[in-house]
Amino acid sequence: MGASPRFLPEGLALPMSKGSDFVIQMHFHPSGKAEREKSMVGIYFAEKAPDRTLRVLQLPGLFGIGSLQEIPANGNYAMERSATLPVDVKVYLANPHAHYLGKEFKATATLPDGTTKPLLWIQDWDFNWQDGYNYKEPMVLPKGTRIDVRITYDNTAANPRNPSNPPKRVWWGEESTDEMGTISFGLIPVRREDEKEWEQFATQQQRGTLLAAGQNGTLQRVAANQARGLLAAPGAGRGLLDGRDARRRAARHPPATPCVTYPFMVTLCSHPRWRRRDRRPL
Repeated sequence: MGASPRFLPEGLALPMSKGSDFVIQMHFHPSGKAEREKSMVGIYFAEKAPDRTLRVLQLPGLFGIGSLQEIPANGNYAMERSATLPVDVKVYLANPHAHYLGKEFKATATLPDGTTKPLLWIQDWDFNWQDGYNYKEPMVLPKGTRIDVRITYDNTAANPRNPSNPPKRVWWGEESTDEMGTISFGLIPVRREDEKEWEQFATQQQRGTLLAAGQNGTLQRVAANQARGLLAAPGAGRGLLDGRDARRRAARHPPATPCVTYPFMVTLCSHPRWRRRDRRPL
């Protein structure tokens, strides 16, 4: 399982700051026999500084952590999210993501004059055949355009991709048998002078997402699950909950600045632990 190579238009690039961690989350499932893991990642660096930096708008934000709540067993579920653009933008690509229960993705842009433009429509989502989509020509959306995203889920026995038989309740989570959902749009503000306003908008969107995830209990549930995993890990013991040890770890590894997740399921976090001095493909 993988994805098609993605090349950005001339003059556009994604930033990778010095000292960043390059984080890839791999999902593996038992096959009943020994397997060899042969995943590879290729990073291509621009020969010169790009003219513009690609921005990302996720709807719902952070893969739906603040929007997706309980998906009942033997039922269907719909998650919706909207955002109104603060500036004129040029959209280059759309990248959907969900797990096995995902059924339909639909994204529509409603312009200030009331006209609508379809952005993406997948009527039968297949987790094993997911990919991103580049528009043949960038789509220009004016300030005040509202983007509506709707993702539906099928948690019934009639869903041949349902990993649970019989179906069971599902919440937001990182395991493939959990669920999440979003559409990531790769875009840039049309005017360079609007980039600061876009950054402010993006920060507000992320804060709102995290606030919603705290209010609906998802952050607490995910943190509790991760803590249980750490306690169950080999070597977990007295040091794990030792406050002095935690302070020493914090001094060695200061808190990262907010991570950036790009529409290729790759996350970059500013962190001084790993520093690569070369610029060869990984």
